Amino acid sequence: MKYYAIPIDKDGYAYFSIKAGYSPYTNNSWFCGGCPQVYGGNNQGSMIDTLYNEALEESHGKILLSKKQDDYKAIHKNNSMHFYTCSTFEYDDELILSERKKKLNEYKETTGEVLILEMSKIPRSTTRAVASFMLTSYFQKSGGRRPKPINQEQFLKSETVKAILAASKSFNKL
Repeated sequence: MKYYAIPIDKDGYAYFSIKAGYSPYTNNSWFCGGCPQVYGGNNQGSMIDTLYNEALEESHGKILLSKKQDDYKAIHKNNSMHFYTCSTFEYDDELILSERKKKLNEYKETTGEVLILEMSKIPRSTTRAVASFMLTSYFQKSGGRRPKPINQEQFLKSETVKAILAASKSFNKL
């Protein structure tokens, strides 16, 4: 099983990580490298533990997700991939757990950047519209960084974009 979450705060802002452009293990381009991502990954004992640990790592210590089941809402599923929104979390751009700073700075699968977007502005029409909005938003907020065309195409077809679309459609129902 793989679990993923989109943290969405009480003001309607969603928080996304940015995947590194290259794998730190092989130095080859990642699938969806350089693109916005939702937090998550392979099962680490339970859904809650997985999401908590993955968000902590992928945000480089900036996001602590809730450990309460009631704070999560299922939004999308494909085979073994389960996507949720999380309504309760802490965010600190300076690192929440300073004692883990060194270890988290060594985590190279993501950049540590957090892309914050207003949910009400995320398109609710198609995956292409969502992918375009996400990539354009990242381009604007990052000072012009853009994933390679192959990674953009992968992102367009990814389950991540489908989950973001599902979250945008269910946003008023959160």
